[in-house]
Amino acid sequence: MSARASSSTFEHLGDRLTAAEIQALPDGAEIMVTWSGGNGPWPYRVLVDRWGGRNVETIYCDPLTMTLAGERYAHHHVTAGWSDVARTWHDAKPPVAEHIVEKWRKERGQPAGPVLAYIYRAPDGAQYTLDPQDVTIVRADGGNT
Repeated sequence: MSARASSSTFEHLGDRLTAAEIQALPDGAEIMVTWSGGNGPWPYRVLVDRWGGRNVETIYCDPLTMTLAGERYAHHHVTAGWSDVARTWHDAKPPVAEHIVEKWRKERGQPAGPVLAYIYRAPDGAQYTLDPQDVTIVRADGGNT
């Protein structure tokens, strides 16, 4: 199956989850989501943020539940589990960009990943990639970090 798919390729498995059931999902759980606007269903993984909210692993870390007048409710159609078709499609996608994975770490309250490189832009506009092993960062007050 190609990495391109339409939402009609996938289907929900089981019954729609309640807000309480969504809040009980563990980090990384496989879910199918049809967004409130009707787009979907699409396979996602749950991202539990540092406050205990349930979101999806997307560039925007979209929330799965909303709170209105003190009551939490399921704003989207969410079901647990992936079909074999959804799993095959998801596993064939290219890797997620590191800056998005870094955002997910931050949302989860995890420490930042390793620095892979520093970019230095010289006054003349030239750009240099520096290996973090070879760089000492000096604070403006002269101290080392």
